[in-house]
Amino acid sequence: MMYSPLAMIELQNVELLAFEDMVIDGREVPREDVAEIDINQDIPIQLRVGAVNFRIGIINLLRKGFSGLNGDLKLQIQGELILGLEGKRVKPIAYRYTVES
Repeated sequence: MMYSPLAMIELQNVELLAFEDMVIDGREVPREDVAEIDINQDIPIQLRVGAVNFRIGIINLLRKGFSGLNGDLKLQIQGELILGLEGKRVKPIAYRYTVES
């Protein structure tokens, strides 16, 4: 295995939510109420695998616009290049991301 240096992946100003009428917990919520969302907190980014949620980063710097909610995503994952041998030749097998410990 060959490890790459740790690099945090950042995606800036990603649209997270469009303000529109929706159903939350079985209750209809009008657009106006959705637009009142609290943006004064970091939000964990989770990867769901079966019944397990892995925290792989955070969303911070939330911003409200007229029609939706935007934020900056910071993924805290590390990648590694998996190498194998085919005869005497080195062959790349995969690039695998793992959750930062």
